[in-house]
Amino acid sequence: MSHLVPRDRLAIQLGTIIIGAALLVRGALLPLIGIYEERAAQSAAAAGRLSRELALVRDGPRLPAELAAARRHLDTIAPHLFAAADTSAANALLASWLRATAVAAGLSGVRTELAPSVAQPAGLLAAQVDLHAEGNGAALADWLHAVEGGERFVAIERLDVTARDNGTLSLDARVLAYALERAR
Repeated sequence: MSHLVPRDRLAIQLGTIIIGAALLVRGALLPLIGIYEERAAQSAAAAGRLSRELALVRDGPRLPAELAAARRHLDTIAPHLFAAADTSAANALLASWLRATAVAAGLSGVRTELAPSVAQPAGLLAAQVDLHAEGNGAALADWLHAVEGGERFVAIERLDVTARDNGTLSLDARVLAYALERAR
């Protein structure tokens, strides 16, 4: 380096310092920043868990009363729900009930098919059945009244009514109902 002019020596020294600083940042500081960010995320997650646990401790004395109120409400609505051991049994109960209400309303050609099941929380089963039937407008209205205003909590998710050439109506419906899961 002795044969270089002072300006070139200074440029090389400054370049070495800049490259050294860049290597130091890349090799030491960036990994430290990554570790810091990871620890910050872990701390935030722990703080979230702690706040949920503190809320549970704070609300703990109130929870038995809320559970008792929920059980009273369930006891109130339980007679309006089906009771079944599993989803297949709930679907069968709903299909049978739908066929009986359709026939009682005066619909004919009644048939049911199982629809795809719907996931529900533990203890509650969702039954879905497709109903196909034919009849006149009065019979259809009687069936709708029996289903929507009957003793069971059911919902008609889809209802298609088509007029036939012979003056009857063709009914296609998807009906959803809930059942309480009972021990086998």
